[in-house]
Amino acid sequence: MEARAGKSAAKFCSGLLILGFLASFGTLHSLEVDVFVSSFELSTGQTLKIEFSVLDQEPSGLEMSWGLIPDSFVEIGARKERRGRDTVFLKEWVSRESGSFSLGPFVVSGESEDLELPPIYIVSIPDETDSPARMRWRPLDASFSVGKPSVLVLEAIHAGVLRTVDCPAPENAIISRLDEADFSGIGEEPWRIVGVWSWTPLHPGSQNAPLAVASWETSDGKSVSLISDSAIFTAARPAPDKKDERVSTEILKGFASVPTREEQIIDRGNPEDIDRLIELRRAEHESLFPAPIRKERLALEKKLSLRDSLPVPPAAWKGPAVFCSALLFFLSFCLRLIAVRRRIFIHFFHAGILVAAGLAFFAGYLYTADRRESAVALSSRLLQVPEQSSSLIDSIPPGTAVRVIASSGTWAQVETAGKIRGWITLSELAFYTRMER
Repeated sequence: MEARAGKSAAKFCSGLLILGFLASFGTLHSLEVDVFVSSFELSTGQTLKIEFSVLDQEPSGLEMSWGLIPDSFVEIGARKERRGRDTVFLKEWVSRESGSFSLGPFVVSGESEDLELPPIYIVSIPDETDSPARMRWRPLDASFSVGKPSVLVLEAIHAGVLRTVDCPAPENAIISRLDEADFSGIGEEPWRIVGVWSWTPLHPGSQNAPLAVASWETSDGKSVSLISDSAIFTAARPAPDKKDERVSTEILKGFASVPTREEQIIDRGNPEDIDRLIELRRAEHESLFPAPIRKERLALEKKLSLRDSLPVPPAAWKGPAVFCSALLFFLSFCLRLIAVRRRIFIHFFHAGILVAAGLAFFAGYLYTADRRESAVALSSRLLQVPEQSSSLIDSIPPGTAVRVIASSGTWAQVETAGKIRGWITLSELAFYTRMER
């Protein structure tokens, strides 16, 4: 009997060990990644695209890092986006030299584990077509100043038919393309004008020129790409002028870097009006008679040209409504006891119960309307995922009221009155309500 009991215990322990091993083995591989490579063999000047699709994972809990990337591969694009239930990391490089190269390894980091992916081997072959030798930026202005637009001319020596020119917005400046016809006759042989841009630096000091990518079609129908040469431009700090010490918020569209204190002043338009709007919303939320405050708030929102306006819940009435409802219930039951002897009080009892129930319903409505945190957005950028390199969903005017529907670390997912959802950093939110605990 004891031998059978010992064998049963041994089998039970063995089963637990096997189940524990299988569970631990399963957790080692909870991250699943599909890798797509546009081509393992490409010509110099062509674009290499690699996509890492992390299956069934939220963007907020994922990061990606990588090992050695050869200097001959110049990064022209990197972003993280949501596709269905998956999170996709997209990387783009342009090859400048021929040879065999190893990119990586790549590491995907989740909340509880890291998954290392092996290096990707790429062969870059020389481009035998009659291609441009160079592409460069030539500034027309002798000097640059923060917040002041300057003209940059993109020039190249190329043969064939120019098809596309792409110049993504840099992190340290805002750019917009100009009409080349307005700058005819400024070319310098043997260079040919590829495009003209207005470039407005947002930071003082030295910074890299924008990275431009051009593609053209050769006589044999082959598509070839080239990136612009690197260049350094130095922007001077503007002279102090109290009447014009801020840059218009229009130049900050597409600005993707982490905002410093100086950038926050630029990005928020008129801070006095924004601060006043926050004060008005907080006062309206806490006031028992908010009509005059609401009137001033709506006038200020109209002045700031805010598209969407969330109503402020009258939270100050929550406490009085609950107190009055409980008091009426108590008095009504007291009248019900008196009505045992004097039937006339039964009518007051019914009326008191109805009014108390109405007040209880009103209090429930107030608590429901005030159940989510609300804030005023100080930034104008709503992002698709909680990353500074994320693609832009929409631009909203600073001062727009939003509801907070989720949070992740230093980020919050918000929703505007127009039902537009996006991510914004918590430092760019000024709360005027707090969630009931």
